[in-house]
Parts: sequence; structure tokens; C-alpha cells
Amino acid sequence: MKRNKGVLSGILAYIIWGVLPLYWKVVKNVDSRDLLAYRIIFSCIVLLGSILLFGKTKAIVQETKILFKSKSKLAYLLLGVILISVNWLLFITTVNSGNTLDASLGYYINPILSVILGIYLLKEKASNFILVAAGFGLAGVILLSIYTGHIPFNALLIAGTFGFYGLTKKKTTISSLTSLFWETLLLSPFACYYLYFYAETSYFTYPVSEQLLLLISGILTVIPLFLFSIANKNSDYITLGFIQYIGPSIMLFLAIFVFGEHFSTTQLLGFVLIWIGIGIYLRSVKKVE
Repeated sequence: MKRNKGVLSGILAYIIWGVLPLYWKVVKNVDSRDLLAYRIIFSCIVLLGSILLFGKTKAIVQETKILFKSKSKLAYLLLGVILISVNWLLFITTVNSGNTLDASLGYYINPILSVILGIYLLKEKASNFILVAAGFGLAGVILLSIYTGHIPFNALLIAGTFGFYGLTKKKTTISSLTSLFWETLLLSPFACYYLYFYAETSYFTYPVSEQLLLLISGILTVIPLFLFSIANKNSDYITLGFIQYIGPSIMLFLAIFVFGEHFSTTQLLGFVLIWIGIGIYLRSVKKVE
């Protein structure tokens, strides 16, 4: 039951993340750094409102005391803050520069990294099926990298920052709400400072429709991150790694059929190898069940 809850939460999180490029395209006229700052601030406001609305203040205070008594948990929280903020900025910049395929590749690489982290750092057991599945995924990523003619740094950074962010969530062992609240709260002063001194345009000079869209960024950030945190705590990291293929597959579809980005036969072959890996993994899960 616990595992099913984790898997379902993960699937929902990655469906939302998969369609997020549609949102970032709508607000592409806003500078990427400004978008990141607004995203942080409005996420913090949404989380604070949720805490007050659902009467979670006491629980947050108790967990915060535990958090600040443990140097290791606090260190993992701070590392997670840095990783997720870099990941957000990279993703927004990549999508809004017309490279949704690169963003998609980043999140295709991430599951392979999750499998590696799960096996070598979290000491999770992987069957031969999972290793073969990861091998197909790796082959697909290598083929896509060769096709581009250069090392896909943005894709690798997107994968790396989010992969290790997930690892920090495993290590903090506090509730999803508490960790997310502290992540955005710690980033908010820096976001406010940036917007006050360096933002290209003041929030209130945007059209009302754009102001509302920026407000929504908080909701669109918090919901999938909250679901991801639930998934992270209720399923093993290897399983979570393969669920992550949902998001980039949706991004790939949007890049080709909605945004009209170029997609070659070689790229198709690379993605087919990745999907074969997913199929092998799903088959192995079915056999276990």
C-alpha cells in the first residue's frame, strides 16, 4: 500500500512536470532569472498558506526543532536548496531558449543517475532486469549525445542537480511539507533581494493577466514537488528513477508536435532505446508482483 502510494504520487508529479513547458512558454517574455525569483517567493507563500489552512503549524515547529538539532539533516537541506534552485533556473532557461528537447534529454538522463545512486549510495538491490533496462537507457542517452556532436552540458546539469536533490530528500527524513517550506523560505530573501535590485521589470508593471500567471507559478511548483517528496519517501530510489521517464516523454511530445523543434531519425532511435529500457523495467516489476 505504501509503495503504491509512492508510485502513484510519482506518476502524478511527473505528468505535471511534463506539461510545465507549456506554462514556461506562456511567460517566456519574463526574464528567466526573474521567473525563478517569482517562483521561489510564490511557492513559499503557497506553502505558508497551506500550513495555516490545514493546521500544520504545530507539526512544522516540532519537525523544525528536530531538523535544527541535526547538523547532517540541516546540511542536506541546505544542499537541496542549492541544487533545486540551480535546477529550476537551468530548466526555465533551456525551455525558453527553444531547447525543450535538451530539457527532455536531461530528465531522460536523470533516471539512469537515480538507479546508480540507488545502487551505490543507498545500497538498494537491483535485479538483472533493472540493470539491463538501465543499460538500454544509457545507450539511448549516449546515442543522443553523439548526435548533437557535443557533450550536452545543460542536460547533464539538469539531470545531476535533480538526481542529487532527490538524494538529499532521502537523507533529511522530515515531512514533505516541512522540507519544502524550509527550502523556499531560505531562498525567498535572496529572491526578494534580486527582484528589488536587479529585476528587469517590476511585478506591478506587468499586465494583470501576466501577474496572475506569475502567481500560479507557486502552485505549479509546490504541487509536483510535494507529490515527488511523498513518492521519494514511500518508494525505493530505483523505482522512482524509472517513473521519471514519464515527464521527459511528455516534454518530447510537446517539443516535436507543439513547439515544432527539429527531430531526426537518429534522435528517434535514441529515444526508442530508452523506451525499450522502460518496457523491460515495467516487465520486471510485473513479474515481481
